[in-house]
Amino acid sequence: MLRLNDVWHPWWQASIDGADAEILKADVIFRAVVCPRGRHVVRFTFHPFAGAVAEVVGKVTHNARP
Repeated sequence: MLRLNDVWHPWWQASIDGADAEILKADVIFRAVVCPRGRHVVRFTFHPFAGAVAEVVGKVTHNARP
């Protein structure tokens, strides 16, 4: 497991060797990914606009349900 001592936020995305990877919470507030043994390229990217749009759409569709 690779732990990054930077704050977890749902707008972060991760990839390992170009494949999407799930970001886990580590020690309550940090980010981590499960990474196989060996050398790999792990990339964290922050997507505030896409994350904000997804949150708004989720709230609108949730509130629109009867």
